[in-house]
Order: sequence, then structure tokens, then C-alpha cells
Amino acid sequence: MELLERKISAQLQSLPVPVAVTIPGGRRLGAAHPAVTLAFRDWSSLAVMSAGQIGKMAEEVVEGRIEVHGRMRDLMAAATRLLPGSPVGSDTGWWTGVVKHAKSLAAHASPQKDAQQIQFHYDVSDDFYAL
Repeated sequence: MELLERKISAQLQSLPVPVAVTIPGGRRLGAAHPAVTLAFRDWSSLAVMSAGQIGKMAEEVVEGRIEVHGRMRDLMAAATRLLPGSPVGSDTGWWTGVVKHAKSLAAHASPQKDAQQIQFHYDVSDDFYAL
């Protein structure tokens, strides 16, 4: 636990804006006067931040496991520092490519399945389009 807290504190010090983190149990790490405060409800969300998984962090915020206080501009400045590269192509590892390809294969398992999906989405009545 102490090692994770030291890693998080080091990450926070490298950010372009002052950031504080409240970890599960209420302990606070980081800046005394933060522009952004992140409150983590569980340890798994904290590990997501520590790993720099910015997309997963956004999911954690939406699902209520991370609470964010501060201006969006400051939050984004801090978030971009956590990314491994460009925000546009931040997830370019070989494993991501394999997973995307597998998902595509699963979604398009057969021409019949594709035809069913197309029919479901596009073969609707004129009454539907009139709405």
C-alpha cells in the first residue's frame, strides 16, 4: 500500500497543475492547494490512475467510482500528462490491435449475422422515418 501511495505522489508531482487525491479511507495525497481533486471510492480505481489508463478513468468517473473537483481545463492538463502518447492514438499497443480484431471477428461471425444486423437497423417502415 505504501509503495502505491509513493508512486501516486510521484505522479502527482509531475503534473502541470496542482492535483490532490483522496484515497479510499479518506487519506489525502498531493498538493495542499489543488486545482483538481480526485476522490477514489475503491482501490481498483486508484490502480487505473496509477497505470495511466485515462479511458478507463473516464469510465470510472461516469460510474461514480471517482469523484472530480476542479475546472475541466485543469483536469485535462493533468490527464494529458498521464497519457502514454498522443490522446488521439494513446492506445496503440499490439495487444489492443489483437483485441480490436477479435471483437470485429466476433461481431461479424458470418454473412448471415451481418445481414440480420443490417435488417434490424435499417429495414424499418416508412412510418418510422415519418416520425
